[in-house]
Amino acid sequence: MRMLDLQASHLDRMSPVELLESIRSAEGRTVAAEVIARSRPLLGDVSNPELAKAMGADLIILNMLDLEDPRVEGLHNPSDLESLFRSSFFHGDEPEPSNGIRLARALTGCPVGVNLEPLGDPGGVSLPPGRLATPENARRAAELGASFLIVTANPHTRIGVRHIMDAVRSIRRAVPEVIIGAGKMHAAMSDSPWGDLPDLAEEMMSAGADLVLIPCPGSVPSLSQEVFAQAADRVHRLGGLVMSTIGTSQEGSDRETIRQMALMAKMGGADVQHIGDSGYSGMAVPENIMTLSLAIRGRRHTFRRMARSIAR
Repeated sequence: MRMLDLQASHLDRMSPVELLESIRSAEGRTVAAEVIARSRPLLGDVSNPELAKAMGADLIILNMLDLEDPRVEGLHNPSDLESLFRSSFFHGDEPEPSNGIRLARALTGCPVGVNLEPLGDPGGVSLPPGRLATPENARRAAELGASFLIVTANPHTRIGVRHIMDAVRSIRRAVPEVIIGAGKMHAAMSDSPWGDLPDLAEEMMSAGADLVLIPCPGSVPSLSQEVFAQAADRVHRLGGLVMSTIGTSQEGSDRETIRQMALMAKMGGADVQHIGDSGYSGMAVPENIMTLSLAIRGRRHTFRRMARSIAR
């Protein structure tokens, strides 16, 4: 089944292999929206994951989620009216408010992933244990309902490509069944080896990644559309998938910029197009999620995703 046709009721029946095949068969028409787990919702009483899905996202990525306290802001709004709705909708089987992963999945009907980060070089910001890319956290995320993991680097962490590869290897050995996406969206105050991306993408696949992150052309200095396409081709030849990333605050750009970046990434071979969490504070400018979706798959499939009920 293509990601374009995925409904909420399909998620519990899908294996990791089937989810990857669902993305592959959508032929470059899958949108992933990243949100910061603890940021206040842009709309107050509607969470950022719900808003991202409503604007056309197929996949939700939770950034900065502490797996020792995996709550996501805005997913649980206690009130008598909402409690009545939840009770009837979930038939008494509502996910715990403290499990932001499973609750985000239930309220969006989308596969939900979690960002994890390895330890970087000295001088980077310190990370709480619950955000580290360790086998224990990978296993914990999967138990909480994560459909996939993203091993990457946030700003100021001094995490390099080799740190990410080492983390992927250790997670793959410990949790062989989990879907792993891996790579850098920006330098993160460490290496920015964009010219070597084709070779590094191949190494990332060898380390155990299913999905390789490659910065979208136009998002980082000196990464050309040609190099992006070469790296994507290496990944595809090895049976992997490519996620282009806009993680450089350009998720807050004007719509024409988003449209151009989306088309460059699609021409370069992106299977999933990611849009980051810093358009405003905590997620992309909502209209830009829709703009990206419209650019890579048109109105029909954009509106289908936006309109599709979580009850289907």
